[in-house]
Amino acid sequence: MFFFIYVGVHIYTSLALQVIAHKTGTQHSILSWLPVLHVLIMPVLIARKPLWWILLMLVPGVNLVFGVIAWMKIADMLDKPAWTAFILLIPIANMATLGMYAWTD
Repeated sequence: MFFFIYVGVHIYTSLALQVIAHKTGTQHSILSWLPVLHVLIMPVLIARKPLWWILLMLVPGVNLVFGVIAWMKIADMLDKPAWTAFILLIPIANMATLGMYAWTD
């Protein structure tokens, strides 16, 4: 049962990240389908931050700060309020926020 939930969540987040990447004109949107790494790599690529930020995304605690900064930049690029990036820290609500970023204008 857990496997099917994981696969469903992975498909949803990967598709949302790929749509967000296309909306922002980010190259290599196919990287959104890499399990686990799509959470680390895609926000940095979409927000057009330096690649060394990926290393910061591996450090516990630091990743929260730099992740929110990256998502605030992405929200700004998509003409969404920057404060919505903080919703990504809340389990389950983060899925709705990704959907809002991906499928609303």
